[in-house]
Amino acid sequence: MLKFHPYNFLLLIILLSNAPSYGQVSKKTSNPTLKESFEELKGIFKKKGTDNSQSIEKNENQSISRSRNQIVGDKLAADVVYIEADRLCDFNKGKAIIQKGTATAMIDAKGNIVVPFNRYRFFALDNTYSFFNDNVSANGIFQFAPNEKEGFTHFMNAGGKELTGPTVENSSSLSFDESKSILIKTKTLYNRPRNAQGHHPTLFYYMTSDGQVYQHEKQLGYIREGIGIYSAYSGNTWKSGYARLNGESITEAVYDEARPFSNGMALVGQRDQFGQIKYGYINSDGKLIIPCMFSKRPSDFWCGYAKVEPKDKSEFEYGYINKAGKLIFTITMADRKKYGLNNVTFGDFQDYGMMSSIGGFYVMDTTFRIIPKADFFARYGIAGVAHFKGAYYDRGNGKRHTGKGLFSVIGESNPKIYFSINPSAHIGFINLATGQVVMPAFSRLGYFDPVSHLAYAEIDNIVEKSGHKIIETKKGYINEQGEWIVLQSKGSTW
Repeated sequence: MLKFHPYNFLLLIILLSNAPSYGQVSKKTSNPTLKESFEELKGIFKKKGTDNSQSIEKNENQSISRSRNQIVGDKLAADVVYIEADRLCDFNKGKAIIQKGTATAMIDAKGNIVVPFNRYRFFALDNTYSFFNDNVSANGIFQFAPNEKEGFTHFMNAGGKELTGPTVENSSSLSFDESKSILIKTKTLYNRPRNAQGHHPTLFYYMTSDGQVYQHEKQLGYIREGIGIYSAYSGNTWKSGYARLNGESITEAVYDEARPFSNGMALVGQRDQFGQIKYGYINSDGKLIIPCMFSKRPSDFWCGYAKVEPKDKSEFEYGYINKAGKLIFTITMADRKKYGLNNVTFGDFQDYGMMSSIGGFYVMDTTFRIIPKADFFARYGIAGVAHFKGAYYDRGNGKRHTGKGLFSVIGESNPKIYFSINPSAHIGFINLATGQVVMPAFSRLGYFDPVSHLAYAEIDNIVEKSGHKIIETKKGYINEQGEWIVLQSKGSTW
């Protein structure tokens, strides 16, 4: 039986209850193809022509109530707070770091300063979130230096608890693991014999954001869902295996390739007798649920499905399997040629159960219903040529970067889809759980934190000063209705 996050079913009900009938997958087959999904679209494409905005206006299934659910962003909340700061960092599990000059402080979701300026030097660059594919997780960990003499080797969680780790001799400082989701500390065991590679054994300490510490002698990488990957030298080569944070081995080091756990499954690869790697999947108990039979590396599991690609494409180009290894949905070359869908290549589902094709021309959900992008936006009363947009986030050294469209934030109870409408580049968002739409008003928009439900936002305004036009940027944090909760104040005139 497939397992979904609790809100995935709610989101699918909201999406599918408003879906036009021509976008439905045929109910006559348990293994639908793209051809069957689009069988009822043939007449629709002819009627629409090339102007997708016309189809939106003429869509008989568009609910009038949708337009009533659209609100304008860039409004002030009744209890808006102004903060004098040079820089505002993303919220992370309910807290955020602000900076003024060289001093840093921590604020809560109401804009209250909970750790005053100059108590610590916070390092709030690219450590706020961990990324896995296009899915984002807030790690709930803040890095800081307690004074001017020490480096950024200390950590605290969003509750203000310092994550010190065990105090042991010959040990390293705490540091993030590769996924920036957990902290690691090591101790070299000089009283133990050297191993085959000439190194003394090492004891590893793993710490979660709530302060829980685990220790064992396996070095785990890419820890997700409480399980990490370790390596061991076996048969004159290095192999990979899996172990839990508490040190319990899930598998021996027998795999030539190993991917992090995702959706309760992990992609593994083993070389066959001819030296070719074949791929399959294990579950969280280490059992090989889907045998190593795929010649081309499949995707990770998301929302109960993984994308697979056959070596021989005479029957289909690619498809999706469930956790039992059953092929559920396929797309053939004939489908793509018949409907001219050269841009109908899909990737992985997002955490909320949707995905878009390359270029964002089509949308598909976990019922494998495919509809054009314009018709998806029409469900929410969004007219004009709309595009999916990514989020704006910190990449370190004060530089920010715009991510891909149709991302998801793990643990967010009200997932968002960001979009813009031609010709404006402003960004708005759809609240999937509520169906509420905040129309594009923001120049840049960050991720919504799953605890504070706030996102960093910016709006550029052209103003005239001393006869010259310059750009002034409004910066702050908005709520899920697009209202400013915290705003950067202009500061002193002098």
